[in-house]
Formats: sequence, structure tokens, C-alpha cells
Amino acid sequence: MDEAKVYAHLQKIAVQFNAWRGRLPALIEFLRFSMGADAPETAALDHFLRKESTQRELVKFEVALWRGPDKSYRLISLAVTGDPEVARRRLAHKPTSATQCSWCHQDEKSFAPVALRPELNIFRNPVPCRFLHPQCAHSWELMRRMVERDDLTARNN
Repeated sequence: MDEAKVYAHLQKIAVQFNAWRGRLPALIEFLRFSMGADAPETAALDHFLRKESTQRELVKFEVALWRGPDKSYRLISLAVTGDPEVARRRLAHKPTSATQCSWCHQDEKSFAPVALRPELNIFRNPVPCRFLHPQCAHSWELMRRMVERDDLTARNN
């Protein structure tokens, strides 16, 4: 199995959906359809996607894949926009529920205390109504720093 090709197709699927949630067999079908004739067997993909090393490696492709507390899988694109204005709008938008991740907007419902962590400000105090999956927190921080850097540059000019 060509692992790099599988990673690239998973990245493509993550960008297409932005935040996908479902059963692993459904993700494998998306992946096999995306790969076409080059797709490995279903059992091989199932084993490959369940490995922790695969899930760690996907972060290098700006993709997070993990199994949530409700036993469903999440495939999230961690790609951060390069436009500070788009990032500023995303940071200003609050999720509709306190049980949603601010980055991927996946609603964890009754599993929120287990699956989500509060965003912390510079003084390590929780930001009201801001919760993130641990996997999504790094991308959120990168986006927040980009906006802060843009604001600082604008003030200095």
C-alpha cells in the first residue's frame, strides 16, 4: 500500500468536507472511491486508519483523524487560512452551542465535557463560550496569532 497516496487522498477528503463525522467503513468507501483503481483492500485500509501512527502522521498533512467518545470517527481539515480578514471573521463567530468545537463546529452534545477543552486566554483563564477538541486547538491558536500579528502590524504603521 502506498501510504503517501492514502495520506494525500485523506487530505483531499478532509478539505472537501472540512469536518466529517461518521463510521469508519463510510470513510473507507470515500477513500476507495477517491483513489479509484489504486485503492488498497478494505481490510488493509481499515487496519491502516485505526493505527495511532497513521493518525499522528496525518497531522503533517494538516488533517486530524480520531475516534470520538461516541465511537464515531472524525476527519477534520486543520488547514489555516492565510488571509487575516477571513481569520478575524472566523474568530468573531461564536458557535451556536456551548457543546460545539469553535474550529470544526462538530457538536459533541452530552460528550462535550470529555471531548472538548476550554480555550485559554493569555492569562490562562477560560474564554467564555469557546471550546475546542485537543486536535483542533493548534490550528485555532495559529489563526488567533495570525490576527494578533496583523493587528500589531497595523498599529505600528
